Amino acid sequence: MILERPHRTAVVISRRAGVIVSSPDRAPVLIQRSQQSIVINRTRSAPVVNRVHRPVVINGGNQGPEGIQGIPGGTAGQILQAIAGVDLGGHRAIFIDEGLAFYADADMASAERVAGITLGAAADSELANYQTAGEITEPSWNWNEGPVFLGLNGLLTQTPPSTGAIIELGVALNATRLLVRIQRPIFL
Repeated sequence: MILERPHRTAVVISRRAGVIVSSPDRAPVLIQRSQQSIVINRTRSAPVVNRVHRPVVINGGNQGPEGIQGIPGGTAGQILQAIAGVDLGGHRAIFIDEGLAFYADADMASAERVAGITLGAAADSELANYQTAGEITEPSWNWNEGPVFLGLNGLLTQTPPSTGAIIELGVALNATRLLVRIQRPIFL
């Protein structure tokens, strides 16, 4: 079944017994079924159906431009997006300041504001995907099982810093998997 509604939205639900058309503005809707066409005019009280004996050929439109990259899948709330305030590398810890993402650091200024870990690189002013909790798998990692901490410039490390703050970002489950669970900082 084909529905023609230029510049408007209508919902058509096909049933064995017939067709249900929902149009928010009550404008005419043209439906084509194999060799018969039906025009449905919705009035305030009820739809009026007019059969058209000559079939109408309806051509599909051209595909529009590609949209922006959406948020990757995952559990709700675990993967978010922010605009990169600087060029960001992948798999680095970030904090958000006035809606922009920057590298977090194990110093006092950003220690309490770690937002998550980037899932890939993002150029300055582009959207950066970051994860706030849950598992991340990265084949290039080579962790030992155990805690992973925030180092300098957003780097992840298994060596706790000796100055600033200790922030456990998660636990390495194996060489390539990190369970993100950002803890509160411990100031040194």
